[in-house]
Amino acid sequence: MPATSWNAVGTFQSGPVLGGSLCTQAQQHFPSQLTLLKSNNQTTLYQSLVLWAILFGCLFLVAGPLALKLSYALPSVEPRTIPSHFFSEQRARDYYSNLTQYGPRVINTRVDYLTRDFLISQIHRIHSTATSAVQFDLSLQNFTTHDIDQLQNIAVRISNPSSQPDTPCLMLAAHYDSGTFK
Repeated sequence: MPATSWNAVGTFQSGPVLGGSLCTQAQQHFPSQLTLLKSNNQTTLYQSLVLWAILFGCLFLVAGPLALKLSYALPSVEPRTIPSHFFSEQRARDYYSNLTQYGPRVINTRVDYLTRDFLISQIHRIHSTATSAVQFDLSLQNFTTHDIDQLQNIAVRISNPSSQPDTPCLMLAAHYDSGTFK
């Protein structure tokens, strides 16, 4: 019984294959739908795979860097002249230079104490410029370790003064030393 199969240019050919009359009927009734079928020719199949691989590679080469650029775009550097309630990298660098001007901040050294005093003075300065809608709670926590007895944690709690004591708030915490002790 003659059946149809695909040739290299995508047209039907009849041949003596079992079930051929079904393919011939399908060709007559659904010619546009059958053009979506793939070829049985190995060379054409290989060429299709190579074409798809090249297309996928081109898509990756174009879309990959674009997606990377869009997802890792850094914000622009804001000058120190913008309003104080916006973050300014230049103002932050002023703090950085004050914190690092004396070198490494090893605990229980003069530089460590100067850094602590600078941070506390800046917290008081920020507190003095804050509106009454913001409550600052500064806690200086003294502790000892080994034979060092003048260590101090600085904790700042920023909250709404009209809120209940168990309402969530912002707690700032960080190390201000840069080295280890011996």
